[in-house]
Amino acid sequence: MPLSFDNDYLLLAVNDLQWENEHGITLRREEIGQIKITSGKLVACDPTWDEWDNEQPYTQMLPIGNYPVRATITHEEENDIDLINSIAIIFDKDQLPVSWEMMLIEGQDIAELGDKEFFGYGVDGGIACLMDYDVTKFLAKDESSEDLATDLMDKLLDEYWDIVDADKGNIVAFNAGWGDGSYPTFAGYSADGKLVAVVTDFMCYFAEYHGLDEDDIEDDDFDGEDLDD
Repeated sequence: MPLSFDNDYLLLAVNDLQWENEHGITLRREEIGQIKITSGKLVACDPTWDEWDNEQPYTQMLPIGNYPVRATITHEEENDIDLINSIAIIFDKDQLPVSWEMMLIEGQDIAELGDKEFFGYGVDGGIACLMDYDVTKFLAKDESSEDLATDLMDKLLDEYWDIVDADKGNIVAFNAGWGDGSYPTFAGYSADGKLVAVVTDFMCYFAEYHGLDEDDIEDDDFDGEDLDD
């Protein structure tokens, strides 16, 4: 069956609870700005690829409007390391999700996933971003977008995140956890079925949270299926 991302784990991205653990890992949250949703179609990708024509949106639709984005940052006391563990878009701050579904692009089917697999978007330049699909269409036609990856990588050497205006929308970019890999995104729903949050998870301490022994886990157990495959 697919890799399991339980409700309590994903809620760490949208609430202010700490994770009780024996590893000296603490969480802090930062409100980093707002994302502009203009078409209702969300794209998650590595902006360093600069292949905007090929980016595909998730099939789950989002409400139109401007919504706050929250970063959950892990601090590992032993090694004095800070990492972005997750990024959440909050659509309703007064409700917490009670159920989650993995976000998919056209052609993906959860039933096709094997043991411990998930669908995620690939990161190869160490940074990731969220944006409306309208922005990717604008960037595909805008010659100045060629400098976007370089500018973002330079900025994110010193900062955790950056928000860049693009046409009528914007790009919310951030360091992707430990760096390169494949990362899943989830839609969170309230008890009455309302979309209240979207979370992209960088799985920095996924194994530790679930009490798994990483020495007994094959590397490909946690490899996701790239969105472009």
